[in-house]
Amino acid sequence: MGDMYLGSCFWEDTYFPFPFTHSTTIMKKLLTLLLVIAPFFTFAQSTSGVVMYEEKINLHKRMTIDNPDIMAMIPEFKTDNKILVFNPKASIYRTPTKADKEQVTTKKTDEGEVRMVFKGNENSLYRNLSGGSSVELKNFMGRKFLIEGELTKTKWKITGKQKKIGEYLCMQAMLDDTTQTEAWFTPQITVSTGPDTYGDLPGLILEIHVGDDERVITATDIKLEEMSDDAITPPTEGKKVTREKFKKIVEEKMEEMKSTGGGNFMIIRD
Repeated sequence: MGDMYLGSCFWEDTYFPFPFTHSTTIMKKLLTLLLVIAPFFTFAQSTSGVVMYEEKINLHKRMTIDNPDIMAMIPEFKTDNKILVFNPKASIYRTPTKADKEQVTTKKTDEGEVRMVFKGNENSLYRNLSGGSSVELKNFMGRKFLIEGELTKTKWKITGKQKKIGEYLCMQAMLDDTTQTEAWFTPQITVSTGPDTYGDLPGLILEIHVGDDERVITATDIKLEEMSDDAITPPTEGKKVTREKFKKIVEEKMEEMKSTGGGNFMIIRD
């Protein structure tokens, strides 16, 4: 018989890459695994509360323009604060206060006039954890869109690495794709959700790194308390569209701006 893997030991679609071929090895690997994760379960488990996150986007790493003049006028980082409210049934990820006003910067360069539009973020993402559905509010060019859909399973590989974020012990997981996405989750808070679209781990995600730290989301404050269902409701204001339709609207508007604006445009969005 060929090598086997310890599949779905603690979470569906998650595996621990421990090859084994006989029962003695199995027991050794299980014992090692238990020793690794045992510290996490010495704390009381919680399933409800509020988390503040800081989202930091490296704009320079997202740029494809090789122009020193343009790069010089663009700040290296864009930082936003977000909030996650959750209980065992649902979660919503949104801005903690009213959206920031749109900021527009215009500068003339040898390439022509460049306008950078930093969009105030009113976006939110509601997840029905018990029902497997989601409602996402997207704010684009002053128009609100509601995108309804089903929650899709994210495939992670748990590495076994550990670190502390605040007072919480966390474990590392890597997204099983080409984005080089790294998550740190804590089994001390036993809710399968996290910031933005990230979830599907056996514990709350407190930190996300995408690519070469092109995007970093970090929990800055965690308050565990009882949250009623009334405190976590989906957004309702906006035009209902499919995700494909919304993508088409964005692409068409970008082309329109390029053709009528008399210069280059950059819209920095989430």
